[in-house]
Amino acid sequence: MFFGNGIGDAWMGFLESHPPLKERILRLEPGFNGVFPQIQPLPAPAAAPYVLKRARIAPDPNSPLSGAAVLALLDQAGEPMQEHIDLARRLLSELPESVVAASREPLGAFALVCGLLLDKDTTVRDRQEQLVTTNAGAAVARELRRLAHDLEALPPQVRLPLLDLSLPALRTLENEQFLQLKATTTALAAADGKLSLFEFSLRYLLLRHLEPHFVPRPSQPVNIYGIRGVQPECSCVLSCVARVGHRDENEAKGAFERGALILNEPKATFRFLAASECRTAQLEQAFAKLESISPLLKRRLLAACLECISHDGDITPAEGEIFRAIADAIGCPAPPWLNVGHC
Repeated sequence: MFFGNGIGDAWMGFLESHPPLKERILRLEPGFNGVFPQIQPLPAPAAAPYVLKRARIAPDPNSPLSGAAVLALLDQAGEPMQEHIDLARRLLSELPESVVAASREPLGAFALVCGLLLDKDTTVRDRQEQLVTTNAGAAVARELRRLAHDLEALPPQVRLPLLDLSLPALRTLENEQFLQLKATTTALAAADGKLSLFEFSLRYLLLRHLEPHFVPRPSQPVNIYGIRGVQPECSCVLSCVARVGHRDENEAKGAFERGALILNEPKATFRFLAASECRTAQLEQAFAKLESISPLLKRRLLAACLECISHDGDITPAEGEIFRAIADAIGCPAPPWLNVGHC
């Protein structure tokens, strides 16, 4: 039931509630000889393409959800189906064994998270590796160097699942190590003098999942049921999403407006914000407030984000990754059914 290892191996014997299988069979069939027959396993089903098919009709402003080609998929957000489990299993099976093994223990998981934040520029990367040594210690730095080659070869779509896989091991860190992890990831993200949306999202999700373990806090109750209560926050998120796959400001604005149609409500207004108005500080505040909206509103916001990123007919790796990050950040995790490709 866990994507990652939720319980250490040392505890498994304590939790066993049944005798071994052979002993159970003997209690029912005293004549059982203890030999299990050989069976031929069924072939694994062919991998189905997880491509989002986009509607060719424009959204109707009077019926906000009617033009969203994503609603059937969004109905599955927070409710994983078998195909999502199969895809997660395939993603896991394609990871190098060194990476999977590292994700299962604290030191390796620490190094993996650092590796996900390494820059492609060698000058910046050298500076980041030194920052790891300074902030996290020589042991983490050695583990990072050991894993660096395998991490470089990973496709972008497995970066967030790899973070998910590492969380159980990271929860076993000591408090001081957790503080080192926070300081190290902050320094790595800022090493090139700018903070990308992915860097911000990864660190935000890391702390969102770990901080409640190290610094317990009450859960956030649902207290917003109308979209008008979060218009500025929705505008901030959509403005950021629109710029991920659209470098031209006019194209980004067009993508924003298409997404905003999904949120349309009487007396609700949404504004395409300047980049200076939706930096990481504003985005963090938006996520914090959007966690308290109702599940229905969360799905509408995700529908708007998905309509926004599919505006040009393509979903890039960066767009698919940011969509999943936003879904997780607002407390409505989306399954990994977004494959990159033409819509």
